[in-house]
Amino acid sequence: MNFVKVNKKKFLSIEFKKKSNKNCKKKHPLFITQLSELLQLFYDENTSNESLFTKKRAPYIIGINGSVSSGKSMLADELYHILKCFNPELNVGMISTDNFLYSNKILQHKKIFDKKGFTESYNWRLLFKTLKNIKKNKAVSFPSYSQNLSDIQSSKKHLPDNLNILIIEGINLLKPTCNNLSENLCKRLLLSDYIDYSIYIDTSEENLKNWFYKRLVKKKTLWKRKKIKKNLTRKNKKEFKKFSNDIWDKYNSPNLKENINPFRYRSDLIIHKTRNYSIDFIEFKI
Repeated sequence: MNFVKVNKKKFLSIEFKKKSNKNCKKKHPLFITQLSELLQLFYDENTSNESLFTKKRAPYIIGINGSVSSGKSMLADELYHILKCFNPELNVGMISTDNFLYSNKILQHKKIFDKKGFTESYNWRLLFKTLKNIKKNKAVSFPSYSQNLSDIQSSKKHLPDNLNILIIEGINLLKPTCNNLSENLCKRLLLSDYIDYSIYIDTSEENLKNWFYKRLVKKKTLWKRKKIKKNLTRKNKKEFKKFSNDIWDKYNSPNLKENINPFRYRSDLIIHKTRNYSIDFIEFKI
């Protein structure tokens, strides 16, 4: 597969034949609206092609992949809202693979708590089953992960039946994995087989490490307000910075190098970010 590198200015200059709702565009950054129009084009083409063979329409699934702190959740949320605005008559849903992490209790029982975020810490069987049912236009319920508490909650999340578009984001969408899957299923399907169009967010590890620290600082403020994780909230700036760097170096960096970054070219589009979160170029698979 080949990729074509396009700078941001050139990408923004592309004019799509189908004009989208101008009111939707006003609410979002220009790059996001342009990317949404591109995805809308692919969705429309996919729907048109499917209609040649069947009246049944499976949801169009957009996958967003990248490291911890790369901005996956923010991009997914922005695309979710603008695609809903473009298509008020359609059912658009969003899901994160974080919801399919094992709970901290189970991770501790399995003695893999220090591997949280690595492929072995996910309930792949449940994730595959959920995506399979979504593709069959069924309603689904699945666990709910709290970023603030860093654990699975007792409450469930739900998606309705007959979705038209689903956005799924996670750090591990592109790596082939067989963890807790039957040998037969593993031979037939990869997680990425459920995804119609995949996006990878790319940047330097130095940027990611700094962004991770900034995210933890925001969490620290919340922990103080909720009076939780007092062993962390008591740390001064220097101590907290060291805590953040230690987590990155021990867990996030190896995960990035082993399970995430090597598979970025399995995506359909790569968004490259600079130090200040801005986008300088995009790579398209052709």
